[in-house]
Order: sequence, then C-alpha cells, then structure tokens
Amino acid sequence: SKGTFTIFSCKGMFPTSDRFSHSYFFKLLVEHSWFIPMRRIVAAFRFRFGHIFHKQFKDIMPNERFYLGGGNSIRSYETDLAPPTGEFIDDDGKPHAVPRGGKTMLNLNAELRIPVAKKAGIVLFQDLGLLNGDSFADVAMANVVAGTGFGLRFFTPIGPLRFDIGWKWKKDRPDERSFNWILTFGQAF
Repeated sequence: SKGTFTIFSCKGMFPTSDRFSHSYFFKLLVEHSWFIPMRRIVAAFRFRFGHIFHKQFKDIMPNERFYLGGGNSIRSYETDLAPPTGEFIDDDGKPHAVPRGGKTMLNLNAELRIPVAKKAGIVLFQDLGLLNGDSFADVAMANVVAGTGFGLRFFTPIGPLRFDIGWKWKKDRPDERSFNWILTFGQAF
C-alpha cells in the first residue's frame, strides 16, 4: 500500500561454436511499480518494458516472446491475446485469433484501490500496452492497445479474491468481444 517495487531480469543463450553464431538470444525485462497512499485510497502504477535481442522475430521460440492480455497486463483482453495476434483457420474455414507475441513489449497500468469495508474494496483501472516484431515502425500510437475498467476485491486469509472487468478502447476483429472479465486471487501487480 506504500512504496516501490522493481524487478530486473535477464536471460541469455550464447553459442559456443561459429557454426551456430546466428542463434544468440538475450531477453531483458524491467518492471517498476509505485504505490502512493492518499488517505484511505492507494494509487498504484506499474511500468514494464521488455526486449529480445535477436536478429529476426520469426526465429524466436514462441515460449520466449512477450505477450500482453489477461489478469496481469491488459485486463480487457483474454490471456495473451492482445494484438498483434496470429490467425488459425479451422477445418470449417472459420478463422480464430491465436497468440503471436512480440519482440519488444511496453506495458503501463494505473489503479485506484478504494476500500469500501474492512474486507472489501473496489478498483478503477487503466491498462495500456504495445507489442512489436522486427520493425520499430510498429511503435506507433495506432498500435497501442488499451482497456479501462473496474474491479472488486474481497480480502481472504489467503489473499484478495479479485474480480475485474475491462473494456477495450477498440476492437481489432469484428468477432471479438469488447470486454473481458477475470476472477482470480491476488492483485494485478
């Protein structure tokens, strides 16, 4: 409810042979959160930035890419489904969005945590994010995804039970919902 929190993470793979010199990989993630009390209300902010140093996005293993969407990043999107996404065509010819991820990730979250009772509270939130592949041309305001919403918190002995619902600022596909909801334990950050 008061203070700051910082995470700095590095992960790398460096070949020991010239034969595999093209397969280097270095992943950097920086996260910083601020919690500012204002009487009984807490303003919470988080900034996350990540980048993978590698020649081409298509050569990065999907499990190493950065993803946005879900209960701990942009709550108005389903888990890992914030754009850009890929597309899968099923046997009936129907397209489905699939996670694609990004080489560079930027994520900003802001919350107002408001207590309403001893064991309950509400949260108003704003989430922003951006993923890109090989080109920094993807870093444009038109490619920023955002969601606004509110949530309920019920404080239990094992942590807060959290219900959040967020609405997208814009839909990317006509078949997608304009909102997403989450029911889980713990704060978003």
